[in-house]
Amino acid sequence: MSYPYQTQGFTLDNSGRRIVVDPVTRIEGHMRCEVNIDSNNIITNAVSTGTMWRGLRLS
Repeated sequence: MSYPYQTQGFTLDNSGRRIVVDPVTRIEGHMRCEVNIDSNNIITNAVSTGTMWRGLRLS
């Protein structure tokens, strides 16, 4: 039985899996990886997000 729910603008149910690795460590800056896998263990969507901020001090 499927119980769909909505999160972060997406409607999800139990027909597949969503794996989120946040934060990815051992790199410069911050990174997040998100993968959606269907019931046949096939990746249907993969997204990586990276943010980095470098400030400069001017005297």
